Amino acid sequence: MEQTDTTVPDWALDPSEFVRRLSTLPKGWSKEFGGPLGVAQHTVTLQQRQAQDSEAIASVRAAAIDEAARTMSGYEIVQALGISRQAVEKARRRTKWRDARW
Repeated sequence: MEQTDTTVPDWALDPSEFVRRLSTLPKGWSKEFGGPLGVAQHTVTLQQRQAQDSEAIASVRAAAIDEAARTMSGYEIVQALGISRQAVEKARRRTKWRDARW
Protein backbone atom coordinates (compact mmCIF):
# COMPACT_ATOMS: atom_id res chain seq x y z
CA MET A 1 0.00 0.00 0.00
CA GLU A 2 1.47 3.36 -1.05
CA GLN A 3 1.35 6.44 1.16
CA THR A 4 -0.56 9.29 -0.44
CA ASP A 5 0.32 12.95 -0.05
CA THR A 6 -3.15 13.77 1.27
CA THR A 7 -2.40 11.98 4.55
CA VAL A 8 0.71 13.99 5.42
CA PRO A 9 1.10 17.65 6.34
CA ASP A 10 2.11 20.05 3.58
CA TRP A 11 5.52 20.71 5.12
CA ALA A 12 6.36 17.01 4.83
CA LEU A 13 6.05 17.09 1.03
CA ASP A 14 9.34 18.99 0.75
CA PRO A 15 12.23 16.60 1.54
CA SER A 16 14.46 19.34 2.96
CA GLU A 17 11.71 20.69 5.17
CA PHE A 18 10.77 17.18 6.29
CA VAL A 19 14.34 16.46 7.41
CA ARG A 20 14.75 19.91 8.97
CA ARG A 21 11.66 19.48 11.15
CA LEU A 22 12.45 15.98 12.37
CA SER A 23 14.59 17.23 15.25
CA THR A 24 11.83 19.54 16.51
CA LEU A 25 8.81 17.25 16.34
CA PRO A 26 7.18 16.14 19.59
CA LYS A 27 7.00 12.56 20.78
CA GLY A 28 4.33 10.69 18.86
CA TRP A 29 4.73 12.79 15.70
CA SER A 30 4.67 9.71 13.48
CA LYS A 31 0.99 9.10 14.27
CA GLU A 32 0.13 11.84 11.75
CA PHE A 33 1.81 9.68 9.10
CA GLY A 34 0.22 6.43 10.20
CA GLY A 35 3.03 5.44 12.56
CA PRO A 36 6.57 4.34 11.76
CA LEU A 37 5.49 2.30 8.74
CA GLY A 38 3.67 5.33 7.35
CA VAL A 39 6.82 7.40 7.85
CA ALA A 40 8.84 4.73 6.03
CA GLN A 41 6.34 4.72 3.16
CA HIS A 42 6.43 8.52 2.97
CA THR A 43 10.23 8.55 2.84
CA VAL A 44 10.16 6.03 -0.02
CA THR A 45 7.90 8.43 -1.93
CA LEU A 46 10.19 11.38 -1.17
CA GLN A 47 13.26 9.44 -2.32
CA GLN A 48 11.53 8.36 -5.55
CA ARG A 49 10.66 11.97 -6.32
CA GLN A 50 14.21 13.09 -5.57
CA ALA A 51 15.58 10.41 -7.88
CA GLN A 52 13.29 11.60 -10.67
CA ASP A 53 14.27 15.22 -10.06
CA SER A 54 17.95 14.29 -9.99
CA GLU A 55 17.62 12.49 -13.32
CA ALA A 56 15.88 15.49 -14.86
CA ILE A 57 18.53 17.88 -13.53
CA ALA A 58 21.30 15.67 -14.90
CA SER A 59 19.70 15.70 -18.35
CA VAL A 60 19.55 19.51 -18.28
CA ARG A 61 23.21 19.62 -17.21
CA ALA A 62 24.14 17.26 -20.08
CA ALA A 63 22.30 19.43 -22.59
CA ALA A 64 23.97 22.56 -21.21
CA ILE A 65 27.40 20.96 -21.48
CA ASP A 66 26.64 19.95 -25.06
CA GLU A 67 25.57 23.49 -25.85
CA ALA A 68 28.70 24.92 -24.23
CA ALA A 69 30.83 22.50 -26.27
CA ARG A 70 29.68 24.28 -29.43
CA THR A 71 31.87 27.25 -28.54
CA MET A 72 34.23 25.95 -25.85
CA SER A 73 36.85 23.23 -25.73
CA GLY A 74 36.46 20.30 -23.39
CA TYR A 75 39.36 21.71 -21.36
CA GLU A 76 37.59 25.06 -20.97
CA ILE A 77 34.41 23.31 -19.81
CA VAL A 78 36.38 21.23 -17.31
CA GLN A 79 38.03 24.36 -15.94
CA ALA A 80 34.82 26.38 -15.80
CA LEU A 81 32.82 23.68 -14.01
CA GLY A 82 35.60 22.29 -11.85
CA ILE A 83 34.84 18.72 -12.89
CA SER A 84 36.92 16.02 -14.53
CA ARG A 85 37.25 15.43 -18.26
CA GLN A 86 35.58 12.05 -17.69
CA ALA A 87 32.58 13.76 -16.06
CA VAL A 88 32.22 16.04 -19.10
CA GLU A 89 32.46 13.08 -21.47
CA LYS A 90 29.93 11.10 -19.42
CA ALA A 91 27.52 14.04 -19.44
CA ARG A 92 27.86 14.40 -23.20
CA ARG A 93 26.99 10.69 -23.69
CA ARG A 94 23.92 10.64 -21.46
CA THR A 95 20.29 11.37 -22.29
CA LYS A 96 19.78 15.07 -22.80
CA TRP A 97 17.02 17.48 -21.92
CA ARG A 98 14.77 17.57 -24.96
CA ASP A 99 13.39 21.08 -24.60
CA ALA A 100 16.68 22.94 -24.68
CA ARG A 101 16.05 26.55 -25.71
CA TRP A 102 19.16 28.48 -24.85
